[in-house]
Amino acid sequence: MADENDASTEIARIRRRLAELDGERAKLAHELETFEQKQKSDDHPPEQPLRADAAITNSSLSAEKVELFRR
Repeated sequence: MADENDASTEIARIRRRLAELDGERAKLAHELETFEQKQKSDDHPPEQPLRADAAITNSSLSAEKVELFRR
């Protein structure tokens, strides 16, 4: 009976340790994801917003766009 009790205790200990490791892994995975997202945002600065009052836009005539390019 003592051997059976020792085995049950050992199984319980291993299960607790696995649960701890699962929690630690989840925490590290979240931390990694946060760092990767920060790195992506640092590598690619946000695009400048379009000016609503721009004289030349995508809907402008081709000649106007060419003139702007030449300037």
